[in-house]
Amino acid sequence: MLLESLAFSRAAIADGEVWRLLGANFAHLSWSHLYGNLAVFAGAVALLRSAAGPTELLAALAFSALATTAGLYFGSSLDWYVGASGALYGLLAWGTVRLPMPAGLWLPALLTINVAIDQGRNLSWLGEPLAPQGHYWGLAGGLALALLSGWRDSARAPASAASIRAT
Repeated sequence: MLLESLAFSRAAIADGEVWRLLGANFAHLSWSHLYGNLAVFAGAVALLRSAAGPTELLAALAFSALATTAGLYFGSSLDWYVGASGALYGLLAWGTVRLPMPAGLWLPALLTINVAIDQGRNLSWLGEPLAPQGHYWGLAGGLALALLSGWRDSARAPASAASIRAT
């Protein structure tokens, strides 16, 4: 395992090793696991570059990473987790809803369907153990961030000319 000291461990976190909530996203089962996550990250950046800048992408990824592990800690009984898959699902969920229609509708729907299918699996495409709960919590965090971002953006948007004339 790569960077085992960063792995999500329920017992270690309960003992005060809270850095594992973020660190688990950097620990991986193998080099293949790491390379797979990096390839998905590169694809996500390429897909979302028109919808968000680098700072927004990294902030959404960090939020999704914490949403994944916090969800695992508080909303599941999973004892151990490594990898960035959950965070990547969150990044993609947050970013794809920002894409123009129809992609901004069908891509998040496909992510949700994939995460639902994952809930019945226990091995990844690499044949390594899979923690589908991480995918679920990452997706949930990304969608929550998308809702919060949309609400924030609409609250900051200037009033339209029609609403100004009506007053």
